[in-house]
Amino acid sequence: MKATCLPVFRWCGGPSKAIMTAVVVRRLAALSGASAVALGAYGAHGFKHSDPDDYQRVLFETANKYHFYHSLALLGAAHSSKPAVVSELFKKLIRRLFEIWLLALVCKVGDENSGVLRNDSI
Repeated sequence: MKATCLPVFRWCGGPSKAIMTAVVVRRLAALSGASAVALGAYGAHGFKHSDPDDYQRVLFETANKYHFYHSLALLGAAHSSKPAVVSELFKKLIRRLFEIWLLALVCKVGDENSGVLRNDSI
């Protein structure tokens, strides 16, 4: 009797590289999502007694929301036909957004009217 291979396996020698990449990206998405849930719970309980308009609380909630979005994007990349390509595109996009954010931060620090360089609080 002749052995048949599943379409997932290439030449009955094990899973293909694309399948293994998808598995790795899916696991990374699961870890990222779990850490987003854990950090969200930590933030919800850690900021319980603080003012709802507190800047740190708003900042933490925004960061946690984006963490969830990126976890979902990784999960979508794992289910695409080319997860390595999609993951590389996400990395390039995130790097470009970080560069834009850093440039905006440098421009804001250099602005005389922004209040960042003033010592009003001292």
